[in-house]
Amino acid sequence: MNAPGPAGKKEIFSWCCYDFANSSYTTVVITVVYSTYFTGVVAQGLDFANTLWALALAFSQLLVILLGPWLGAMADRHAV
Repeated sequence: MNAPGPAGKKEIFSWCCYDFANSSYTTVVITVVYSTYFTGVVAQGLDFANTLWALALAFSQLLVILLGPWLGAMADRHAV
């Protein structure tokens, strides 16, 4: 099996556009759509619903910070 050659300028530009579009979509969905759904439906309009949403985001980010490097190393070690 032959390894692919280096990426050309068009391919790199295409991936940059994809990443830009994907990042903005994710940002909008998490900050607007999910937060509105969480505070209105999941937390049922509690006075501290925004605080619960902030804590949920903080916990998930902390989990990624702590487990991300370890999971990445495990994936690199066991890659086929």
